[in-house]
Amino acid sequence: MKRLSFEILGNPVPQPRPRATVMKVAGRPTARVYQDKRHPVNLWKLLVRDAFAANARGVRFRCPVSIRLDFRMSRPKTMVWKSKPMPRAWDTRKGGKYGGDVDNLAKSVLDALTDCGCWDDDAQVVGLIVTKVIAAGSEEPGVSVSITEVRPTPL
Repeated sequence: MKRLSFEILGNPVPQPRPRATVMKVAGRPTARVYQDKRHPVNLWKLLVRDAFAANARGVRFRCPVSIRLDFRMSRPKTMVWKSKPMPRAWDTRKGGKYGGDVDNLAKSVLDALTDCGCWDDDAQVVGLIVTKVIAAGSEEPGVSVSITEVRPTPL
């Protein structure tokens, strides 16, 4: 059974919603769906691909996999203290500069892993565990990724 674990350091960025514009093609209105090339998710996906390439050692998953993603979000200034301990805390903040929903955070990582050839398609992911916490005072933001092959038949 193959297993791969690695860390990605940096501020996790959720997958944004696609944008759409309406333009005329051959005189008829047509919708064009796109993603902004300047969005921070593109840099985040590069970090994910680089971390996978540095740790993969030729590993490619061709069967169903289970993934665990443990996101550590950056600590807000209101939670930085000099005289009190700064442990991890569950991150329930809304999107914006803080990150986002766990499903959109996971999507950005899964899409990047698909793009770099970790597997053929993210449809191979049959199990997904995602957590999102505010990093402890001594931790850097990032994500811990653990990918494990699963048995070919359901339990």
